[in-house]
Amino acid sequence: MRAIAALHRGRTCGFSLGHGDRWTEWTVRPYLAFSVAARHLLPVLPPGCCLCGASR
Repeated sequence: MRAIAALHRGRTCGFSLGHGDRWTEWTVRPYLAFSVAARHLLPVLPPGCCLCGASR
């Protein structure tokens, strides 16, 4: 959680994940803005629309 908080503050952070006796470490730098083509954006569903089949 500290790494995510640091990224939200615009700071570089590092984190590690371990599995057995092996560890992988990353250094992550925030990238504050990038453009995405409209065709790659996720659609926004209108209020009340549910695709999961659950009744309201």
